[in-house]
Amino acid sequence: MKSPIPACARLLGAALLLGASPAPPTRYTVVMSGIAKGNLDVTREDDARRVLLSFRDRGRGPDLVTVTRYDPNGVPVEVDVSGTDYRRIAIAEHFASTAGKAQWTSAVDTGSAAAKGFYVTNEGNDEQLAALARALLKAPGHRLPLLPTGTASIRRMVDHKLAGSAAETLATLYFIDGLGMEPAPIWLDRDGELFAGGGTWFGVIRAGYEAGQPALLAAQTRASDEAARADAARLAKRPTGPVLIRGAMLFDAEARAMRPGMSVLVRGDRIAAVGRDGSIAVPKGAQVIDARGRSLLPGLWDMHVHLLGQRDGLMAMMAGITTVRDLGNDVPTLKALAEQFDSGTLIGPHVLKAGLIDGRGPFAGPTKALVSTPEETKAAVDQFASLGYPMIKLYSSLDPALVPVAVAEAHARGLRVGGHVPAGMTLTEAVDAGYDEVQHANFWLLQFLGPEVAARSNTPARFTDAYTRGHEIDPAGEPARAFVAHLKAKGTVVDPTLVTFENMFTGWKGEMSGWIAPWASRMPATALRDSRGGGRATTGAQLTDYRASFLRMQQLLKAMHDAGVPVVNGTDGSAMLYARELELHVAAGIPAADVLYDATLGAARVMKQDRDSGSIAAGKRADLILVDGDPTARIGAVRCASLVMKDGVLHDGNGLAVAAGLKPRSGACR
Repeated sequence: MKSPIPACARLLGAALLLGASPAPPTRYTVVMSGIAKGNLDVTREDDARRVLLSFRDRGRGPDLVTVTRYDPNGVPVEVDVSGTDYRRIAIAEHFASTAGKAQWTSAVDTGSAAAKGFYVTNEGNDEQLAALARALLKAPGHRLPLLPTGTASIRRMVDHKLAGSAAETLATLYFIDGLGMEPAPIWLDRDGELFAGGGTWFGVIRAGYEAGQPALLAAQTRASDEAARADAARLAKRPTGPVLIRGAMLFDAEARAMRPGMSVLVRGDRIAAVGRDGSIAVPKGAQVIDARGRSLLPGLWDMHVHLLGQRDGLMAMMAGITTVRDLGNDVPTLKALAEQFDSGTLIGPHVLKAGLIDGRGPFAGPTKALVSTPEETKAAVDQFASLGYPMIKLYSSLDPALVPVAVAEAHARGLRVGGHVPAGMTLTEAVDAGYDEVQHANFWLLQFLGPEVAARSNTPARFTDAYTRGHEIDPAGEPARAFVAHLKAKGTVVDPTLVTFENMFTGWKGEMSGWIAPWASRMPATALRDSRGGGRATTGAQLTDYRASFLRMQQLLKAMHDAGVPVVNGTDGSAMLYARELELHVAAGIPAADVLYDATLGAARVMKQDRDSGSIAAGKRADLILVDGDPTARIGAVRCASLVMKDGVLHDGNGLAVAAGLKPRSGACR
């Protein structure tokens, strides 16, 4: 009878049982935003390696064992992955290459191909990335085909010395191209073994060298930014004189309407004049842009991001987003990034910042501002105020008793307050305590599900309770109507981030995620593998309920809009999700012109920036996008920015897309 234990795992286990003496595991620390969260352990035995990845992030996090057997060139011939993934879902992935044929099964696909390639697991880790780097360094031309699809190559970037608990070590940074839309960084030691990987939000580093991670990441950022600065110099066109855009359908954000046949004159970083075609004289030496057949919009605002690096800025601009609000990040990292966006050294949007504050405990958020007392709470608020942040974001594990303290101090310092609903509170209670806005529509559903649900909303139950029980809510019932009326009466702003929940609630294995489908033809094949992995439902009955729960969020959003509750648009992720967020609002029944208002002038008004931004008017900042088609007729047209202007600087939309890792757009806008 065939053993249920995978072959490569049996081989490694047999070596141990027979008395072999494998090297002890090499331990790596998993670090998230500067905080140790768990470990990655690598055990080597001849041609096999066993990797254990275990960490915790707000109640989520994997416990995965990956055993891989390699050929003499370092190419996997068998891989087995077992355990639970980041979402705590059981995983079983297997790959084997025999007799010239490769076969694999994973959570997202099953397939076979000629055995000519390096298999990339769906559930990866940094040791597997290091193994790919070693194989690429051996390969002719430092290139290898990938399985299931694609081709990878490697570049040596920089060396860096670190002092640790054992000894000084030289680590070398490599960038691997071909795995996704951006290079994958990996640090190897002198022997080609993993030393570190990842970035500021999530990374691993060899145990004993944790204190050196910031310097290592700084060197990695410098290496990455060098190419990005070259892109900025090449893609950013600074006009030498005035710019006249004419023949445009102009979105009048004040009136929430399109105005055909309009011209806009830009001088420097400001809009100088707006009027009907022919009403503005062409200044001497002006650059004239013919916008016929296209729509001119104010630059879009993504009101919920976490910038992880310069590529996030590039992606935002590619998506027509010229202003973002970062709702929690490493303070010095975000400062350095925003300053380079502002100076034009790197391509990126204007950045508004919110300081993230949470309570201590196993479900604490990714922030160093962890508080347990009123004094600590006030000090944390004051720190962010002194940095010039206009907002603080309170998180799920904050003691409810400290919410009024944080709110009072923030309001006294002129800061807005928003965030998650802390465990033990309802959304209404958070609003009554002084929240100016609330992030994430799942908290709307939790509002109606009772105190037991509220008590665990700092755990992953804030998702599971929402999708398993949200369908029970009557969005037209008296409790829901009273809830919406209360938000309106308090002037509370809502930031739904529906796109972060769409696939979780509605996805089904084999179906492509809604946000990714319009981009798929322009994305690298390797970046698409996980797009059909589905959501949380595993049965048809669950899918029906979970999709109904998502519909409840859309129905509540429509009710809020109709009642006059201010709505802002945020992704809590990649800028490539932004257009889908707008589409979900339109699908909820909100007119496209109102959604565009929310994405421009409405957001600027929420952040008290509307005198300077948010609409196309003389004297305002020259943040404009030119898109193909009419987004008031089809909101998805915002994906198709042919021209992006920030502070009067021009960027070609296709050029931005290619720099971001996409293929150039051809044919009709999707």
